Amino acid sequence: MSSDKNKQNAPRLWKWTIPDAICQLPELHLSCFGCCGYDYASEDKLKKQIETNTFRFNKMYNSKEAFAETTIGVTEVGVCKAVINFEDGTVGCPLHPKKNDGKDLRTGDCLRNYECNALRQYKGWGKPRKRAFLEHVARGNFNTYTYAMANANSTLIMSFFDAEPETFASKLKDIFSGDKE
Repeated sequence: MSSDKNKQNAPRLWKWTIPDAICQLPELHLSCFGCCGYDYASEDKLKKQIETNTFRFNKMYNSKEAFAETTIGVTEVGVCKAVINFEDGTVGCPLHPKKNDGKDLRTGDCLRNYECNALRQYKGWGKPRKRAFLEHVARGNFNTYTYAMANANSTLIMSFFDAEPETFASKLKDIFSGDKE
């Protein structure tokens, strides 16, 4: 059986509304914090640091504004001091505008306008390709940490294009042409 026929017969894995961004995919219990740091350590070290950040946020500060004053810079494991575990199982920044009715509480050296290669590509696609990408993610056996790292280092978007060989080579240039220093 050809791979095209397998794709046609594959069950739909993405059954929800197509999101505008891929940073938070609660339907798959995935969230990305790839833009919230650099030079990441191991998954175990990241989990411990995010648990520490979460404890600090929940127990030590009476407001998001007070927490924000302590979050400048990244930790020794490479993740921003503001990244926490949310009650819904996602990971992210409680200071982000989407968590504060549009108000941006992030401080310091936060890369507010950064978009990873995967997000930049995704935002330019129509709904059919976005759905195909989301189904690719759903088949990927990711957890939040592997999903974030795969977005941060572009392996997720490259694996998607590799699954579409006719577009992979032509997209490599696009993927890396927009990298920020």
